[in-house]
Amino acid sequence: MGELLRLLEQTAPLDKIALAEGNETVTYRQLAERIGIVRSRLPAGGKDFEPVGLVMDQTVDSVILLLSCLDGGVAVLPVDDLQTTSDLARIGTASRVAYWIAPEDRAQAGVNTAKTAPVVPYSRLLVPAKTAAVELDGKREPGGPKAGGGSGGPGHKEEPGEEPVSLYLLSSGSTGLPKMACLPMQTLLREGRKYRDWFGYRPDDSLVATVPLHHLYGLTGALFGSLTAGATLHICRHPTPRKAANLLRACQGTVLLGVPSFYHLLCMSRHIGQGHAGRLRFAISAGGALAPDTAAAFEGKFGKRVLQLYGSTETGAVAAEHPHRRHRKGSCGYLLPGVEARMEDDGRLAVRSASLFGGYVTGSGKECPVQKGWFVTDDLATIEEQELTVIGRVPRHINVAGRKVNPKEIEDVLKHMPRIREAKVAGRPDELQGEIIVAWLTADAGVSVKAVRDYLKTQLAAYKIPHEIHLDGALPSWKERYVCEDEQEGAGQE
Repeated sequence: MGELLRLLEQTAPLDKIALAEGNETVTYRQLAERIGIVRSRLPAGGKDFEPVGLVMDQTVDSVILLLSCLDGGVAVLPVDDLQTTSDLARIGTASRVAYWIAPEDRAQAGVNTAKTAPVVPYSRLLVPAKTAAVELDGKREPGGPKAGGGSGGPGHKEEPGEEPVSLYLLSSGSTGLPKMACLPMQTLLREGRKYRDWFGYRPDDSLVATVPLHHLYGLTGALFGSLTAGATLHICRHPTPRKAANLLRACQGTVLLGVPSFYHLLCMSRHIGQGHAGRLRFAISAGGALAPDTAAAFEGKFGKRVLQLYGSTETGAVAAEHPHRRHRKGSCGYLLPGVEARMEDDGRLAVRSASLFGGYVTGSGKECPVQKGWFVTDDLATIEEQELTVIGRVPRHINVAGRKVNPKEIEDVLKHMPRIREAKVAGRPDELQGEIIVAWLTADAGVSVKAVRDYLKTQLAAYKIPHEIHLDGALPSWKERYVCEDEQEGAGQE
């Protein structure tokens, strides 16, 4: 039995609901049973540097598949279902994915990755049956790893990077495709307990997640935080403000997790009011800087606080506001237990904790920027009496409603479009999204903005498509580019 299965059987009554999405619910007993079944069916693969790719559609089934890989010691790379076929093909090649697990519709379409990796539909692993394994093809041996692989075991020294890699998360690289950040299973459990203890998650809590569970914020703050507390997690799939508010009221949610732009929309909606808050104790915001006006508007409208959290894939949760304490205006709250921080000579924030990632995997191999236990972020910050304030960021990736977008990736795609000669992509501050994506192109006569958008829709996820496309034949000056790239507000949160 893996450590996660032990957790599920010891944390909550087995007949209590663990996960809910739409009309589907799964108890702690059913979750443990289904993880055990899927573990036995996982095909061989998922070794270091050759992860299993999991296309997550945020259903209960996708969560069960993710937890099965993690508990079974199968290194997994979860990706957004919003990724296009071309996105997945590029990610699969760059990440050396052993095989893909995908929802039925994506698997039937072949995800167009068959040239580089086989595709297994959800149903082959989830459908009730007595068979113990699934074969990908005639060349592979069936059966997953032995139970308990990669868990570290009792008494294992918790030093970052030394435990076996269980999870690979896409993290924006400085050039080309995103990198894969390496994390062990122990980090996920640690981070889940960190959220549970700091925010005071309780067994009678109903958490409502409007954030994707393949990002570290959703994975640890919502999923593992809820499981370690013995609570119930309600997944709001394809969230809109009204849909999330209705779910919050229907399930009598007590903790709400979202990104800053989501809370802004909740506050702006005339159709959502305090009656939707029900039993809400507080909300948590990460994935970008939460505007003070939004925090004040949320508290004024719903009578509850939205607490800001700062962290990243590389560091885990670093600082957060506390449900029972007030903080300086503009701060991210206090450094969390077990986290140390200092300022580098250039003003950048450096972090040390047991939850630091184990480095990146790139096309050229593995690189680990953690030096003597410290990871230096690109955030400019100040620390006063253990309270962290992020004041800016070294020029970086574009933060679109909490999703980190690599402008170089978009530029590379644009440059492969026929009749496009040059491309420059940058971010511009935006009140609602945090940032929007702006593209400047030099192109041959006859190329239209619509043609560019139509091309990008076949190559990139919807959130990566530029909000503005300029075809005036002139790229922005270096001053214009720096305005877009430097006038960025706040934090690079999870």
